[in-house]
Amino acid sequence: SQIRPPWPPAAATPSPPAPTPPPKPASGPSGKITDEFTGAGAIGKVCQVIGAVVDVRFDEGLPPIITALEVLDNQIRLVLEVAQHLGENMVRTIAMDGTEGLVRGQRVLKTGSPITVSLETSSLLFSIGMAFLCDRHQKQFLYNADIFFLG
Repeated sequence: SQIRPPWPPAAATPSPPAPTPPPKPASGPSGKITDEFTGAGAIGKVCQVIGAVVDVRFDEGLPPIITALEVLDNQIRLVLEVAQHLGENMVRTIAMDGTEGLVRGQRVLKTGSPITVSLETSSLLFSIGMAFLCDRHQKQFLYNADIFFLG
């Protein structure tokens, strides 16, 4: 007669295979779409709305002053410009359009760059402004090409 050890039991059932760990992503993007230098792509949330003044909270890093932010999931495209750092990961912004319908908790995208306008738009605005000044002050200006050249 032979003595058997207590383990494994004589009628051992095969054990199920160990679960495989989830595959690790390649050494590419980590799932975030934020730019490490400018913070572009980071998402914040609206904390307070008082007329054209909107306070926004970010989890990671504050956008620099004069950075453009864009409100997501809004009826119209609403751009905010950072005017002040309030501390506690909050910034105070100025809305470039009406804030009707804007609510606390609404998502805000950090663009990482200031507000820009196309050259055609800025040239048109400059021309209209010069015409307004000429009419308002009733002065004669000598119009030459150098006045309207913005490049």
